[in-house]
Amino acid sequence: MVDVATSGLQQVGTIVILLLGGGLIQVVHWFATCFFASIAAYAIIASRFFSWRALVPGFSWPVVKRNFNFASNMAVTSLLSVVESQADKVLVSKLMPIGMFGYYGIAYAGVSKGQLVTTSISQAALPSLCELHGAGDRTALLSQYTKLHDLLCFVTVPIFAAIPFAALPLFTFVLNAQAARLLLLPVTFLCLGFYLNATLSAPSVFSLAVGRPDITARFTVYALFVVLPAATSLIYFFGLKGAGFSWVVYHLFAYVYWIPLLCRECDLGISPVRWYAHVLRFLGPASVIYGSTWMICRTAGHGSVYAFVVGYALASSLFVLGSFLLIGVELRNSFQGLVRNFRAKYAEVF
Repeated sequence: MVDVATSGLQQVGTIVILLLGGGLIQVVHWFATCFFASIAAYAIIASRFFSWRALVPGFSWPVVKRNFNFASNMAVTSLLSVVESQADKVLVSKLMPIGMFGYYGIAYAGVSKGQLVTTSISQAALPSLCELHGAGDRTALLSQYTKLHDLLCFVTVPIFAAIPFAALPLFTFVLNAQAARLLLLPVTFLCLGFYLNATLSAPSVFSLAVGRPDITARFTVYALFVVLPAATSLIYFFGLKGAGFSWVVYHLFAYVYWIPLLCRECDLGISPVRWYAHVLRFLGPASVIYGSTWMICRTAGHGSVYAFVVGYALASSLFVLGSFLLIGVELRNSFQGLVRNFRAKYAEVF
């Protein structure tokens, strides 16, 4: 809630500042204010679980020694992940005209906002997984992981599927019709890449909870020698379409190399083949439902905003109803429990 609220305040505040005639400096000040407000909110929430003394910075050499290996692997992962996630923008700026870089930057910034939901859910689930691992409750740990994975695979589909439906009218309004058509396929590839990223978030959090960040660190090192050459070739030969697809290639490499390692060394309780099949249970129907609906809206609906809005709403309703049968029993029971609680509160009010 804090992350989503902060992002919303940043966007709304930026629009208001620009409408009132403000400039870059005022926007930067607003962003800084939102970041400080986010830190303050986290501190207030944390104070409900710990005393204020626990929030005062300190130094303990035994703690540093105990956590050095974990922290060093996390540092490698964070650093190399930044390099690999920003490589496509750097390569586009070097291999293509600056105008194409501007178009791609706008497209990437818009699509990447959907990752906020993935990150927030994963971060919120990490303490629970750590607690279960620390208690040695393997059965509950795997059950919690399965619920998290199902949730991310299920919830993020409508989020990233909405962007291709909005791409043509939105980019036509913000830029122009030619730029909108140019960005449609790169944006679609970026949405697919970010969805694959969402499916990988649960295994990533699980590896951290069981104390194995070294697996992800190894993956990011090897990815440098696979993804960067592939991204360079794709952008050189296919332009913005190659740039968008390079983000898909990065996650496909994670599927091929990283997932088997996690299944074997972290004992996810599932084989790599079954893990892939689990993801395809959501990705397959989503591709058919949203893809066919988009084509109908583009042809029969002549690409009108009304057609895209109605088509997306119908496709999402069909996907949610169908996929509810595909999620695990644990997550389905949790959803049904939320509905029962909501109905009970609703009945008390009225």
